[in-house]
Amino acid sequence: QGTMRLNVREPVVGPTLATVEQGVVTQDTDGNTLTIGANTLSTNTIASIRKVNLQDLETPLPSLDQVPALAAFHIELGGATTSVPMQLAIKVNGLTDPATGLPIQMATGREVFFWQEGTIQDAYGVTHKTWWLMDNGVVGNDGIARTSSPPYGGISGADGNFVVTGTPQVDAQ
Repeated sequence: QGTMRLNVREPVVGPTLATVEQGVVTQDTDGNTLTIGANTLSTNTIASIRKVNLQDLETPLPSLDQVPALAAFHIELGGATTSVPMQLAIKVNGLTDPATGLPIQMATGREVFFWQEGTIQDAYGVTHKTWWLMDNGVVGNDGIARTSSPPYGGISGADGNFVVTGTPQVDAQ
């Protein structure tokens, strides 16, 4: 038997001071939440998360014919990194599907994937933008997709754009 000390923190809306000692819970005005645990940051920093419109992304979205994009967001950590994956909670239900114009309704328990925009260098030394699969997650009954790492390595403190993809309908094939 043991005792576990748990500190529950309300999220702060907007850019927030994240300290090594306390971490941070910050949200954007849409309710997308970034949580960084205590004693996991490389340095104190200002942390923020903000919604990005899918059509404003420059890099073509990953595998849209297989797994449609549901939401996009940007994380800013001022170059700080984390020693364990950050926790993300991203609103996916109620958003408009850009392909159909209809509201997205992901079923509770549906798997989603979190992608980070990055670069890759080809055999000729030319750099190309791409999307890196960073984590998977599950949609809760509140329409929020939460990261699950493991089995994926998760997102460990990198500034940049991210996309959540998932399939609202089950494809029996």
